[in-house]
Amino acid sequence: MNLATDPWIPVVRIDGQTDTVSLGEAFDQGQSIRDLEVRPHERIALMRLLLAIAHAGLDGPSDESDWRRCREGLACAALGHLGKKRVCFRLLGEGARFGQLYSGTIHSPKPHPTQPTWASKLDLLLATGQNSTVFDNAASTWRAFTPPALARMLLAYQACSPLVGGNRKGRSPCIEDNMLHTFLSGENLLETLWLNLLDRALVERHYGTYHWGIPVWLAMPKSPTDESAIRNATQTFLGRLVPLPRAIWLAEDGRTIALETGLRYPAWVGEPAEPSATLMAGESNKERRVFGIQLSRALWRDLPALAIKRRSHGARGALAWQRFPDDQLCNFRVAGVVTDRMAKVVDMVDSVFAPPANAGGDRFLKLYEGGVRYAEDWAFAVKKGLAHYREALGDKPGHRARKRMDLIHQNATAHFWTAIEAAVPGVLNPLSAEPPEALRCEAPYFLDYDRQEEGWGPIVRQAADEAFALACPLESARQAVAFGAGRMYMLKRRPRTKGRIISTMAAASPGRGEKS
Repeated sequence: MNLATDPWIPVVRIDGQTDTVSLGEAFDQGQSIRDLEVRPHERIALMRLLLAIAHAGLDGPSDESDWRRCREGLACAALGHLGKKRVCFRLLGEGARFGQLYSGTIHSPKPHPTQPTWASKLDLLLATGQNSTVFDNAASTWRAFTPPALARMLLAYQACSPLVGGNRKGRSPCIEDNMLHTFLSGENLLETLWLNLLDRALVERHYGTYHWGIPVWLAMPKSPTDESAIRNATQTFLGRLVPLPRAIWLAEDGRTIALETGLRYPAWVGEPAEPSATLMAGESNKERRVFGIQLSRALWRDLPALAIKRRSHGARGALAWQRFPDDQLCNFRVAGVVTDRMAKVVDMVDSVFAPPANAGGDRFLKLYEGGVRYAEDWAFAVKKGLAHYREALGDKPGHRARKRMDLIHQNATAHFWTAIEAAVPGVLNPLSAEPPEALRCEAPYFLDYDRQEEGWGPIVRQAADEAFALACPLESARQAVAFGAGRMYMLKRRPRTKGRIISTMAAASPGRGEKS
């Protein structure tokens, strides 16, 4: 099988029909393809591969002007590269193979004759070896996979491998600190790829001179001592787009593989994140950290962090977003993989955002953040009201009481955030983009939601009332008295927006009463 010419990438067409295409067809038919139809970790890996091919075909772009001009010739340039380097994209057979480190050399890993590693190990959602059984219950039984499935599994595993070893070997740079990857989304696949292309000047400005590099398939390391090729693969922009943290060999039967530790990927110097990641300011102006996924928070609450343009303290969204014009519309497609301390996959996320044209500006970010904080404060008030309700019922301190309280709080929180999340696109986004003059207060970028008769304020307050009522039964007189006491306490702890100034970028940190 050859990835350049044989179909293996699931896509959805503009007309809604699903299909499977090769790398060449993804570019040649890109204008009729709406999007990739894959899982979150596969999306990350495929986007990086397609971008690497586009960059290789264009040999750039060199700067922002060149990026604007290359849109029409993108598909032709990528197809030309795939045609010239077709041999580099062979998946099986003798000799060098795509994505299989040291393949075709004496250093290639060899399958164990009596204790084989099952090919299902490459699928992070299947229960094989140390992989979690959350997504699959077939355990470690052998399974045979077709070449297209093996291609997707291999690419995604190399991009999102959570396994760690000595000196951080075996771990992919795409999942460091549970980073969230943000891709700009166009009307079709070809436009999406063009929007996410980075120019050489932008890359060197962020990562340093001589860090552009070449795709890994053009300089595949032939041995563990091939320093030049390893440096290109691990310390350059194009080399890191298709990482090789594991040395893998696919058996022809589609059932077994050889699997060993591959290349070590150090953190970027100066710009400590992949191009599609979001950086947040640390405790000091010189420190920055990768914005990681927090499963306790819905992603829409962190839109100000994802949409921020670079500031003096160094926080920024994805590099492709930094260049995007402030007065144009563009959707975000965000995806990421969450692992635990034992390097096991816990969950995956994949979401789409449709922010307004001025989403990168200070006004929108701070007003949106203010709306999120207003909702978070009401969620905190609900929590306090629920605790007061249980106290009024006479719950005695103890393990059982804590378990009951935790369950009540979970149910109320789930109802609260579900209720108001539906109002974000139609209410909070437009309100933050064009706030009415009547709601503005003296402080800049500040709205008084308590003065709203309809809109975000009433929606949040109603969701709080419904969540509290859902979690607090009214089946007896005693419960009715406790309900009234708890609700009064909730209203006392409600947020008061008058005179309150929203802190900059506070939405990127956990709200009160939440765990980070």
